[in-house]
Amino acid sequence: MAEKKQKQFILQWHITARCDQACKHCYMMNTAQYNDELKNALTFEECKQVIEKIRVHAQNYKYPVKVALTGGDPLLHPYFFEILVALKDDNIRLGILGNPFHIDEGIAQRLVQMGVRSYQMSIDGLPKLHDHYRKKGSFDHTLKSFKILKEAGIITVAMLTLTSENKDQLEDLAELLKNNYVDVFSMTRLVPIGNGEKIKELMLSPFEFKDALHRWMLIKQKLILEKTPMHLHIKEGMLWPLLAYDLNLINEGNKEYFSKFRCALYQDDVDLLSILADGTIYPCRRLPISLRNI
Repeated sequence: MAEKKQKQFILQWHITARCDQACKHCYMMNTAQYNDELKNALTFEECKQVIEKIRVHAQNYKYPVKVALTGGDPLLHPYFFEILVALKDDNIRLGILGNPFHIDEGIAQRLVQMGVRSYQMSIDGLPKLHDHYRKKGSFDHTLKSFKILKEAGIITVAMLTLTSENKDQLEDLAELLKNNYVDVFSMTRLVPIGNGEKIKELMLSPFEFKDALHRWMLIKQKLILEKTPMHLHIKEGMLWPLLAYDLNLINEGNKEYFSKFRCALYQDDVDLLSILADGTIYPCRRLPISLRNI
């Protein structure tokens, strides 16, 4: 019998709604909730109360905690580093999901000192397409920031929002990113909420997405054979085993491996929550169902 994995608590905390970009596929902007986040953001004292709740939760349930600070761009929060100081704890693993525009060598070193382990930024296509989704110069700025963060000792993660416009750039992006200080390359599909609702025609059909997952698997195999350090992450967990089954890759020896690829909301060993800037709690940021306010 397989050993039961230790339970963990994962919190995606949007500490601010402020952002330097207005991305065409942003799931946050262009919603009533977004306006409320801008107007009624938690105060620093309220943020400290949230942190205390996180600590008590971890102590009561005796399991590790992963906190991903995001936004907007979390670095735009007026008390960003004070929040990091308050969160610094051997039992809390810290990551950042943000933009590249406020990162320099000094900021990167401060992040390391505060215990930040990873930093995720978006890459949504080759330079021209990426900048079209975000803003001019964003692609080059992101690669520059990956280099700064990596050299400081922070794990770098590139996240692609998959659309019909960038689905044919997967191989070229993997080749480019593996040589540009990226430790992990991941992808997830366009979610038609927020700004994304305006471009829902760019969502992939089921067969297009199946093809993209298949090619992702082939890219992953190629990188392994090349002994390339960059890891391709499987974000679309619930669909990955279906593809493996269709390709006859699942057998008695590896069933357990593929069974772990499920949405975190449905994993017995994971508790997942998302807190918005105004304290609203979602089960997941891409599942906009308000549970209550913190």
